[in-house]
Amino acid sequence: MEIQNYQSLDQKESFFDSKIIDNKLELDQFLEEWSKKDDSKKIMFRGMNEAKFKLYNSAQRVWIGNELKYLGKTYFNFIQSQILYLEKYQNGLFQKFYNSFGSKTNDLSLLSFLQHYGAPTPLLDFTFNLKCALYFATYDCKYIASENIDNYFSIYAIEYENPESEFQSIIDILNDTLKVVEKEIKENPKKKIQESGVLNPIEKLSYKTLQELKTFYIPEYKKGGYEFTSKYFPKFKLIFNQQNLNVINQEGLFIYMYDENHPLEEYFTGDGSSFQETYYLPKIKCWNIHKSFKDYILKSLKNSKPYPVDKDYIFPQEENIAMQAYKSFKTNL
Repeated sequence: MEIQNYQSLDQKESFFDSKIIDNKLELDQFLEEWSKKDDSKKIMFRGMNEAKFKLYNSAQRVWIGNELKYLGKTYFNFIQSQILYLEKYQNGLFQKFYNSFGSKTNDLSLLSFLQHYGAPTPLLDFTFNLKCALYFATYDCKYIASENIDNYFSIYAIEYENPESEFQSIIDILNDTLKVVEKEIKENPKKKIQESGVLNPIEKLSYKTLQELKTFYIPEYKKGGYEFTSKYFPKFKLIFNQQNLNVINQEGLFIYMYDENHPLEEYFTGDGSSFQETYYLPKIKCWNIHKSFKDYILKSLKNSKPYPVDKDYIFPQEENIAMQAYKSFKTNL
């Protein structure tokens, strides 16, 4: 089955709070205004090199595009099997890797690994850095002059701290869950609450639990990570962080989507009519930018301070970094 795209900018407009940019003055105004806003870390951006693409994650694109439903398995099986593969891989390699910096594996950290390295997951990449979103929007962007939506690439923005929005991070959800458990213990001190039954799903961040949460965002790398403990359960300790060079440089974060069929914009309807009917999520902002500005934007990114936003910045490769360290010795005598 072919993935459905938008056929025109008019059709797309009904799903987004959108604007068309096809002159330099409007582009410069957009860049100036929203480049300042990205310092707040209150806005997440995504760039796509085709305005016609709907905001599907990679798992949805593979599931729908390859008609995997005919294999007799569910979408849940599709994602879960990849997680289980990593858990069993080479005698617990991933458990040893996470243990090496004082953490434990959980389903969400394994999904993050799969996402970083190109496997189909229910995660969709966003960034706090507008320049990074612009890089992805212009990366491999093909321009053949025409009179339709093919002439445009897109930048998307979600103001997730908008007081009207009920969009939560997984960190907020975990904190709220622990507070509920601790409140119940405090109000019913004689009631026995089994630690394993209450905290294991939290500690494991199981995919089944994630499915029940519907949608949320997974925040960026944080120095020291995000730590969860409970005075009522001394043995409980959960540390979550993003451990990847790419996500650190890209100031990246993810949005989790539980559904196999609906793109992200069908969650963010702005009127409470979302198919999931769970949260109130305002429409996503969208700028459809004419592709003729690609080279102008790339030049701006190349001249960016303190570092040029280019392929080496967006995709830092360990092997290249190591080799450059060696070359720096010979070139700085």
